[in-house]
Amino acid sequence: PPFAAFLKLDDSYLLSASPERYLKKSGSKVSSQPIKGTAKRAANEVDDMLLKEALANDMKEQSENIMIVDLVRNDLSRVALKGSVKVDELCKVYTFEQVHQLISTITCEVETKIHPVDIIRATFPMGSMTGAPKISAMKLIETYEETKRGLYSGAVGYFTPNGDFDFNVVI
Repeated sequence: PPFAAFLKLDDSYLLSASPERYLKKSGSKVSSQPIKGTAKRAANEVDDMLLKEALANDMKEQSENIMIVDLVRNDLSRVALKGSVKVDELCKVYTFEQVHQLISTITCEVETKIHPVDIIRATFPMGSMTGAPKISAMKLIETYEETKRGLYSGAVGYFTPNGDFDFNVVI
């Protein structure tokens, strides 16, 4: 998976085979790539292409992806320069070793003086893990899930000395 991570802190371990980028900052550009929509791969090329096309044309999967894109756009608009939030890719099918996935890419520009943690604070947790509306969904999760999610649906990544970062969605 493109955003896999292994982390050891004292006696605690995290192994995340994540296909999903939560948030990346490079200079003044911030991007997020929510995933909603997955199809298995087939052993032969013809069947594999049919599965990929079916995913690309699945209205239910597209609707869910677009709903999360709107949520991410809203989250990013809290920290973005006015008018800079854009959807660079909408419901594009990416192919990985075991699955095809519908991924959208949302970007924005931020002030260089904004603290990286403030960007994460404004957008966390990733909408693809909460659903929408985000705040209501988070309240329902807190009320009805019997165990805490812990690191699951959180994020793991890194910060660079100049304030750039790249974080996955822990799956």
